[in-house]
Amino acid sequence: MAAADPTYPLYPIACILAAAMLLLVLLTSFIRQSWNLGVASLCFWLFFANLTSGGINAIIWADNADIKLYVYCDIVQQLRFEVDEGFGCRSSTDGSVLEILLLESWAVCSPLVSVIFYYPKVARILYRQSRDIDSFFQSNNSVTRTNYVRILVLASIDIILTLPIGIVTIILFLTANIFSGFGSPLYRGWTYDHTDWEPESYSYENAVAQGTSFLAAEYFARWSNPILAFAIFGLFGVTSEARASYWRIICTFGGWFGWKPTPRTPRPRSPLGDIEFGERPMDLEIGSQPSYINPDARVQQGAGSPSEGERAAVESKSVLDMEITEEPREIISDSAAEPTQ
Repeated sequence: MAAADPTYPLYPIACILAAAMLLLVLLTSFIRQSWNLGVASLCFWLFFANLTSGGINAIIWADNADIKLYVYCDIVQQLRFEVDEGFGCRSSTDGSVLEILLLESWAVCSPLVSVIFYYPKVARILYRQSRDIDSFFQSNNSVTRTNYVRILVLASIDIILTLPIGIVTIILFLTANIFSGFGSPLYRGWTYDHTDWEPESYSYENAVAQGTSFLAAEYFARWSNPILAFAIFGLFGVTSEARASYWRIICTFGGWFGWKPTPRTPRPRSPLGDIEFGERPMDLEIGSQPSYINPDARVQQGAGSPSEGERAAVESKSVLDMEITEEPREIISDSAAEPTQ
């Protein structure tokens, strides 16, 4: 029997590929022991959403709307669950305003908070340091501009993808309810939501009969997960570190079958340099602190302990030198290395 969805098998293939890509991102993070809690959580839930809702469901119910696999589909909503031909089982909602506020609004509220409160801070910091960062890129190749752009895109993903997808989904949902005559009241009532609770099935022809808005809302909502998964993989799944992890995985599996690939020689990388913001040099190494050296404050060894007056004079001069001049560490080190007369 032919599949109900005219685009089949494009959607399940895209979802399975998206799930595989996200699994690679999670595996490389595990191998490198480099975890970002936010990214890992997003990859984990997107992986299961694409694998089940997109991949498995679209294949099992590609040409039918049979009610089956109760344990797999059992989610409590308006109905026990519903089965849509061509897409599979999913939770059933009543299309009310209360449903939008309780379920659909999270796709808008969370990224909206991020865009309003956090994104301006990110943009302001990047703008203030743009000149120093450009100068650093021109003088040092230890950090590429691609890595910097990837961080910027990650910070912008809410305003680029998540928020627009949530807004369009709600608009299409409301439009579909209005044009289908089903409407969107504030709340349909306890009796409506808890009567005839058994699962129901809907054919693809039924979805087409409800109009273009309803069909557009269905496709847009379902394709948002693989699109977001592709974006995450593009940011974290094709980096040099990720490709090196893929190669190690391939070599490990190949070794189980007697294949011994020639090890790749890593390209030499220049050491991480210094980046200056304003006048004070800052070392990019995490946890480093600016150091100050006063070459005149050295105490000769073996000359005995200085008196209290001499010690106070030396300490006062050291503090005064630190307040008046702030030399780069390289110049200070050279002057400290000169032999005393």
